[in-house]
Amino acid sequence: MVMKFKIFFIIIFSLSFLLYSEEIKYTADNMTVSLDENGEIEKIYLEGNITIFYKNIIFKAQKATYDRKKNQIECEGNVEIISDEDKLNSDYLEYSISEETIIIKNAKFKIDQFFGKAENLVKSGKIYKFENGYFTTCELEKPHYRISAGKIEFLKDEYLKLERFQIVFGDKFKIFYFPRFTIDLETMKPFFVPVIGYKTKTGTFLEFNFNLRPFEKKDFILNNKIFVGTKGTGLGFGIHSDKYNLNFKTYAFKKYDENEVEPGGYIEFSKKFEDIDLIIDWRWMKNDEFFCEFFRDEFLNKSKMYNYFYLTGKMGNGLWSLNLRENANENILNVEKLPELRYFLPYFQISKIPLFFSYDFRLTNFDEEKVDTIRILNKWDLTHKKDFNFFTLKPYISFSSINYLNTDPETFNYIGETGLSLSTIFWDLNKNIYFIPEISVFKRWTRYEPEYFTKFDEFENKKSGEFISTNLRWNVNLEKNFSGYCEIKSDYAFTENTFENLLFKYEFEKKDLKFEGENEWDTKNGIYRFGTNTVSYEKERFKFSLGTRRDIDAKILGFESWLQQTLRNDWNYRIGLFFDYKSKELFSQSYEIWKKIHCLVVDFRFTKDKENISFYFFIMPSIFFENNWQRRFTKWK
Repeated sequence: MVMKFKIFFIIIFSLSFLLYSEEIKYTADNMTVSLDENGEIEKIYLEGNITIFYKNIIFKAQKATYDRKKNQIECEGNVEIISDEDKLNSDYLEYSISEETIIIKNAKFKIDQFFGKAENLVKSGKIYKFENGYFTTCELEKPHYRISAGKIEFLKDEYLKLERFQIVFGDKFKIFYFPRFTIDLETMKPFFVPVIGYKTKTGTFLEFNFNLRPFEKKDFILNNKIFVGTKGTGLGFGIHSDKYNLNFKTYAFKKYDENEVEPGGYIEFSKKFEDIDLIIDWRWMKNDEFFCEFFRDEFLNKSKMYNYFYLTGKMGNGLWSLNLRENANENILNVEKLPELRYFLPYFQISKIPLFFSYDFRLTNFDEEKVDTIRILNKWDLTHKKDFNFFTLKPYISFSSINYLNTDPETFNYIGETGLSLSTIFWDLNKNIYFIPEISVFKRWTRYEPEYFTKFDEFENKKSGEFISTNLRWNVNLEKNFSGYCEIKSDYAFTENTFENLLFKYEFEKKDLKFEGENEWDTKNGIYRFGTNTVSYEKERFKFSLGTRRDIDAKILGFESWLQQTLRNDWNYRIGLFFDYKSKELFSQSYEIWKKIHCLVVDFRFTKDKENISFYFFIMPSIFFENNWQRRFTKWK
């Protein structure tokens, strides 16, 4: 008895405080061991206030068994597992050290920003698998909402895969049922957004938006929309992929009192196939009203812009391309390219002298107001480059032949141009200021003046005569957080003794302030064609912008202002106003207020213009709430 007691005491003292196999440490109130036939330790039994340390994992329990041969730990009684990634609680745990797999019964967990419970939990590496449990971002014992599912698979920052999935608010209020659903956790797009609102076109409505990831890999996100209003119903579908540079949305709406279904959609896609590049930016809408009503964010970005399909590849030393341009049913865009074939030979050096040649060929079928015309362009450029001291001198000559077929009578135009450009750079390294001026003097002659042709592109949009073109740019990067640039471009016609056009662009930042603008003048006709000038202030909880807006083609003249502020107790508001000088009234107005209520965000938005009113109300988990500050007027191209 005495001998057995001595061996037992030595084992307790050694295993309680020494590092076993250089990886596991453990302490407990009581400890016993069992030996195998060879007298080696087979199992270690721990009891009372147990703490086991293994790598970055801490196990706590009231009872535990360490099986050395299986290299496995079993824990019972108020089990708690803490690591850098998670915190798990359960009644029972098995941990395979060699396979790094945890099996837990009746688990309660916190993983990153998520909380939940499950009857069974298996963690293998970084992947968690749950049975008969739920996920939520609410840490309360009775969460405000939860994602309940028969099976759940979770990979941090990647996906949350669900089977037999329901959304539950409160204790018992269940909405929707899906046999399978995968939530994307990389982009953190809201997986489910219920919206209650009103629009002039649709009346009062209820809308459900779903974003799901169809595969475990992070290639695509699918968007589905269900819309039910008092005046009609709608369905929407979309695909988004950062990997494949794809963004596609389509939507169809039908009024109850009409048989016709109104469709619409758009696609953005770009892809490089070895030596071939493909770019698509295309939308198809019944009209602008439909585009603005159901694709408002895209409308603000794409309205008054052509649709494009562009395919290009290498051909010898040059490039070939197929280009389609369509006006997307917008009246202001009245010239289409259907299609244009092009071969372009970039500047290449002739022999060993600094003489460069380029060639541009375009065969275009274009349409204006249903008048079909074929245009063939050939353009040759020859440029010499000479560097001396701090200056670069470039004399050049250019000649173009342009043949218009299918016109009555057929028209042949030619354009010639010869000139000389001089550029240099001045800098002050101490102040980090750069001044880059470029001046070009050239003579241009053309058989027909621009008024004779449709304004198809900028190539023929200049008369004959002698000109001087200037491009002046200043880059500034001073201390005290002040940086930016300004640029002035102008063309002066000697024959008419007047400036033809003037462009002024700038962008400066100083700490929390930003000034930016782009302005164009048709100085010959005394017209201020386009202008956007904005001053923005952003600091912590407050954002404000105010700017003038001018676009003579789109008949826009006014100022736009946006204000956003975060108040106490998680209240936020945003106000956007556009005032039209001509009508002396608000052309459009937007108001939004939202508040974070524990784990949820409640949002209310109201917008109004001359013809339409809309408002909507929605609730979503706060971690999925998107609030982008993107309210800048951009030039319509």
